[in-house]
Amino acid sequence: MTEARRVIQQLSLGLTRQAGRLVTADKADDEAEIARIQRSEKLDQGVVSRWSSWPLLLKDGLYKSIERLCADESPENEYRHNSYISITGGGSGKSLPMLFLTDQKENENQRVSIGKLMGACNMVEPSDCALNLHYSGNFYRSLDLSTSTIEIAGGSVLCAGHLMPHDKLVEACLQYRVNFLASDTASTLNFAHFVEALPSDTRAQIKIQKIMYTSETMSRSKRGYLRSVFGPVAFFSTLAAGETGPWAVTNLSWASRPDGGDTDADDAGGEAVDFVYDMRSMRVEVLALSVNPLSTPSPKEEDLVPKGIAGNLILTSLQRLRNPLVRYVSGDVGSVHPLPLQVSQ
Repeated sequence: MTEARRVIQQLSLGLTRQAGRLVTADKADDEAEIARIQRSEKLDQGVVSRWSSWPLLLKDGLYKSIERLCADESPENEYRHNSYISITGGGSGKSLPMLFLTDQKENENQRVSIGKLMGACNMVEPSDCALNLHYSGNFYRSLDLSTSTIEIAGGSVLCAGHLMPHDKLVEACLQYRVNFLASDTASTLNFAHFVEALPSDTRAQIKIQKIMYTSETMSRSKRGYLRSVFGPVAFFSTLAAGETGPWAVTNLSWASRPDGGDTDADDAGGEAVDFVYDMRSMRVEVLALSVNPLSTPSPKEEDLVPKGIAGNLILTSLQRLRNPLVRYVSGDVGSVHPLPLQVSQ
């Protein structure tokens, strides 16, 4: 077992002990009990010390390692054995995309975890029938991934894919009483344009109540347009990449306005959205924007920012141990906040 795996497993154990009680607390004295558990089960300081000296992992370095492992034909190289293969998301500069391999069992466990989180966050209900328009083929696994997580969360899925004609999608919505649309943002908007042009009586029979979007942001103007076509739909999303897998979710109805709309940083001209993640699945560090990851390969505690301050997200998967992802510079900017009371309830 590598040193990286040992450190991740010790971190995972400590965070599981601390977070496990948080998700089941339901008594009046829970706050005091949680505080007691957190005081008595601190992470080993040796682990924390080793963690702060661990170097950052940049995309370029990751791609070079993957390329080397894929080209290594020695029998000792088990990188491609029993692996789930996905695309990292570009940036390799090659004619073929760079692949990221995950242990099959670890990938299955991660899907179960994110599916349960989606269910806990009221994104999916047993009565939901989802029409999934995600892309499939050319090594992309988004249709496969989104279908399995929705099913694990409790819903039923019609796998339409990205090539099914819009008129056939409409027929499916009517015949199978579809109430849930899952797709990337662009495909969702394209389908809405087609539905908008339908006769009013046909359009009225389409009962989309939920939209789960991926790949791109869904700005307030886009959400407003989709509501003008489908009615008062609820919006959800997941954070996922080939390197990390799915690890966070959002339910935009958590922050609602009196008029039934949802709130986010669009009011300030931004596109920020609040996501929820499980501390037992992902360790998130926020590197100060003033710190350049290229010139600071092993940031210390003072290079990180406290909760509520935006910075570069540094991710460590606590689920992917066979091919560890440790202190990975995700390329996203964000901040970490305590779980709001209305969400925790």
